[in-house]
Amino acid sequence: MKLIFLLQSCVLVIFSKRKLIVKLRYDFVKSLLLFLLLVVFVSAETYNAILVSWDGAGRKRVEALMAEKKLPALQTLKEEGAFVSIQVTGHGTVTSAGHAQMLTGLTSKVNKITNNERYEPIPEGYTIFERLKKGLGKENIVAVALMGKSKYLGALGPEALQDKKLPKYLQKGEPYFNAKKQLDSWFGGSVNDAETVTGKGLEYIENYKDKRFFMFFHFADPDTSGHSFGEGSADYTGALVNCDLLVGKIISKLKVLNIYGKTLIYVTADHGFNEGTNNHPDAPDIFLATNDKTVKNSGTQADITPTILKQFNIALDKLDPPLAGKPLN
Repeated sequence: MKLIFLLQSCVLVIFSKRKLIVKLRYDFVKSLLLFLLLVVFVSAETYNAILVSWDGAGRKRVEALMAEKKLPALQTLKEEGAFVSIQVTGHGTVTSAGHAQMLTGLTSKVNKITNNERYEPIPEGYTIFERLKKGLGKENIVAVALMGKSKYLGALGPEALQDKKLPKYLQKGEPYFNAKKQLDSWFGGSVNDAETVTGKGLEYIENYKDKRFFMFFHFADPDTSGHSFGEGSADYTGALVNCDLLVGKIISKLKVLNIYGKTLIYVTADHGFNEGTNNHPDAPDIFLATNDKTVKNSGTQADITPTILKQFNIALDKLDPPLAGKPLN
């Protein structure tokens, strides 16, 4: 502000060395001010963002591992930005509904994903991928999704599902059928472990390093291990530790490419896991770890999409349908 005041007030510059007085016209100063404001505005929109979901990662277990210094990547994000508590509300603690709210910021009634037994394509234009494409211009941002599960995170349409002997209410299409049409790259349709998802994701980061991007990485491993061996098992813990290692690889890749400084990373979960069990019928306690310095508040899963959209300068009050959540800053 002091710089702007100085520029507005100054009408001449004195070059004492040569004792020359150069008069500056006010319109020149005005043009210079506009240029500086444009630079500030553009720089505020230079962020890329990567959202990573650790499927089934409960907050209590994650916090315990951080205290034991076993999740260094999350600790780094926390130190650079924030680690806040997130609650799952308004729907069951399941994969389909959790990710639908995470990626739309809308209630299950609006995004059409109720639970793992009843879902249909999220209506066109409702996902964060589509909101960014519309808000920034289709050619101005690359949108990428990398899925570790099919079905609940699938993108098959009605024609592909007719021969699968599914109930009619599941033959309308999988959740991301409409969103996939707007994506620049999609990796999914099968079960992929976190290592595979990350490997492909690093390729996408390399390919799109010179463009502005938003990417979503889905790590299925904690959920898979929890169901197979239990939330208190070494396998579940190992899956969380490995997810952290892979987030570290993403960070390292961004640094090598010299784009980490303009890339926001958000790590969260679709739901937690009931302590000491093999399932998650009532596990709403999750988290958000990020290098986004503006994040200050705890909140709900519906707040994740608006938090990211705000950083891309999307006008939240103009979105239709309106978001259920609000930015965590």
